[in-house]
Amino acid sequence: FITFEDYTVDQMFDIFLSYCKNEEYNLHDSAKKTLKKYLELHSSNPENKNANGRFVRNVFDKIIMNQAKRLSNLSLATKENYVTILEEDIF
Repeated sequence: FITFEDYTVDQMFDIFLSYCKNEEYNLHDSAKKTLKKYLELHSSNPENKNANGRFVRNVFDKIIMNQAKRLSNLSLATKENYVTILEEDIF
């Protein structure tokens, strides 16, 4: 077996930002704070032993789905809307 240490909150946050950059999304400042709080809550729970890249990818995918649901309710969306992740998109 190979044991890998869990990522820190800052490392998970950086991984999330790299997903945003690669997929051309912008994370709004208020969303950054909310995301960090979510990652801290997740990593502080001893039952969660999957503070890893796959977890961060799943979080990213869920947030993008939440953003898509939010945008579907807009009558007119701009490019800025499509590339910006807001606080309300984070769970």
